[in-house]
Amino acid sequence: MASNFRRHAEKTTQFLEGNGLDIIFIGNPGVGKSTLGSTVSGNNFESGVSFGEGLTVMKEVHHDMKKGDDGKLRNIRWIDTPGLADTKMRRQAAKEIEDALRQGMDRGRAVKIYFIQTLDCGRTRPADILTVNEVMTNITLADGSKPGPNSYGIIFNKIPFHWIKDTKIHNQLKSKIEGYYKINSEEMDPDVVCAKIPTDRIAYFPEEDASRYEPNVKLFNSSGLKKYVDELEHFIILEGEPLQIEKVDKLDVEAANANRLEKMQQHFMDQQKRMYEEFDKKREEWAKREKALEDERDNYKNKWLEQGKKLVGKAVAVATPRKGCAIL
Repeated sequence: MASNFRRHAEKTTQFLEGNGLDIIFIGNPGVGKSTLGSTVSGNNFESGVSFGEGLTVMKEVHHDMKKGDDGKLRNIRWIDTPGLADTKMRRQAAKEIEDALRQGMDRGRAVKIYFIQTLDCGRTRPADILTVNEVMTNITLADGSKPGPNSYGIIFNKIPFHWIKDTKIHNQLKSKIEGYYKINSEEMDPDVVCAKIPTDRIAYFPEEDASRYEPNVKLFNSSGLKKYVDELEHFIILEGEPLQIEKVDKLDVEAANANRLEKMQQHFMDQQKRMYEEFDKKREEWAKREKALEDERDNYKNKWLEQGKKLVGKAVAVATPRKGCAIL
């Protein structure tokens, strides 16, 4: 999968200077979407609200600004929607996800989609894979095609610091965590639990223990670790193709009913050993792709720093990419 880093960054910049960009966070309650949104957007998401009351869009703040700018005066709307795994609210969640995608479509804005997840004892959750598949396969783009590889991002949130800093842990766990999203599903048996559309756009963000229980907090604001925020902000805003959506089909809420999720969980565990063996075969290939993307970030770092300064003058700020940090 080619990253097309430069083309996507330039296209994103065009939308930031034009109709604007909608960045949609999708994830189940408790994964830290609101705190993450507050951290990278510069304004406060209302964390802890009931999703049954509607989209957790920053209506209270940015609808009073021109063009829906965010807290750093960028032409971005940040939208926080629930995932589909909660059986009590999945119908409402599905509607909110559909509405969020259609809002950008109706206003001629580009869309970038990020699924915010946490790990379960160092493992990916099958219910999160289901949400990714259900959302991404029901989108039709403006040219009539379906979203392709790298058309969305995964952010594993609340990761312990020592996991991010320890290279040995990275090497042991990385392919086992990311493999479910990187493997080509067309090469696997139909019953395998994995992403139907693969992506290399995967980032990790650490947990700041001191702010764990504070509402509407901005992480790493003054802790000397703001580099994690800068790196993640660059990943979210500039990397990946801005999608122009033509149609959103109705999501199948029964795909996430309790019985199916229970069977899926058991199937997922039964497949685990076989999947890890497949991931090991792909590890070298994935490492090469990741290295190529890292090289692209380095090559264009100065260019985007320069571009960012120009855009600030137009009331748009672009985060400066930095090597390493939150993108593992």
